[in-house]
Amino acid sequence: VTFAEGLRWLSGLRESPGDDGGEIQSHTRVISGKWLSEVLDSIRTPEADRAMESVLKSDLKTELRPYQVRGVAWLKALHHMRLGAILADDMGLGKTIQVLALLLLRKSESRDRENIALLIVPASLIRNWKSEIDRFAPSLRCWIAHPSGHGLSRPPLAGFDIVITTYGCVARVEWLSERCWDLIVADEAQSIKNPSAKQTKAVKQLKSAHRIVLTGTPIENHLLDLWSLFDFTSPGLLGTTKDFDGFIKRRTAGGESLYASLRNLVRPYILRRLKTDKSVISDLPDKTEMKVYCSLSKGQAVLYQKSVESLARDIQDVDGIKRRGVVLSYLMRFKQICNHPSHFVKDGKLLGSDSGKFMRLKEICE
Repeated sequence: VTFAEGLRWLSGLRESPGDDGGEIQSHTRVISGKWLSEVLDSIRTPEADRAMESVLKSDLKTELRPYQVRGVAWLKALHHMRLGAILADDMGLGKTIQVLALLLLRKSESRDRENIALLIVPASLIRNWKSEIDRFAPSLRCWIAHPSGHGLSRPPLAGFDIVITTYGCVARVEWLSERCWDLIVADEAQSIKNPSAKQTKAVKQLKSAHRIVLTGTPIENHLLDLWSLFDFTSPGLLGTTKDFDGFIKRRTAGGESLYASLRNLVRPYILRRLKTDKSVISDLPDKTEMKVYCSLSKGQAVLYQKSVESLARDIQDVDGIKRRGVVLSYLMRFKQICNHPSHFVKDGKLLGSDSGKFMRLKEICE
């Protein structure tokens, strides 16, 4: 059997095979041997060694918190074993800095060979990643494969450590898929949670020795979200979509908790810490939430009313899918108007007094 199939049997996600290749009865128990148990334990409880501490102290221009050091040690352990990883810490706990620390460790261990990582991010985060690199890991050299950076043509990558690109560019830039990358990091990985989407398929076709996913929400709507992430980082670990759906249906129909065996299988390869957990970080203030209602400015109210009247006219003569399209386009228009009139009319003014929401926000901030 493959390594991934063996892990699925060990976790109970799949029935064990009989001698004839069929399924053994459910009372059969499969346990991991000493070697595999030790490997899984080392992943679950990684420790920073002196070499790692030395690199982080000299090359990383900030001091990591204890939980971040553990996160880097975990990423390093999985990277050395070429096992996929999902870093799912809460937003604000420093997923970016942990990945930069890993990239610095990789660079220190492979100074005599080309060792380039591909970082895939939403276009809005390119500058954020670049500024974080410049601030905390200036020794890392990066190439931005995007029209807003160095362009999309094939670059001379000798001497570079990171190539930063976007999910949209992956399907359009051929040289990204022609190369076998040492490491691929997918940030804000909700972009690949739909396994049937063209963008997801393009990202999963990239060649690499190791893959890491960064996301604050590993499961948003359905367990299939988790399957798609692991299909990228660890293909085969959760089986095919058919295998996974069958597992969920069997457990649900039988009234069993389907989470125990699944959690047991994925626990070594997914790391999730919450800001609300005081054992992770104790000096963050509690989050304060307020429900605040905003009235429309006079200009917003006029635009909104005109749009309502326009919608009433436009849907009179259409039906079916066209009618749905018209309604959806107007919903977007209403959202833009309520945010700020300039968002809809595209006049570039963005005067605070034109938006009830902006004025309310000003009051709150003051």
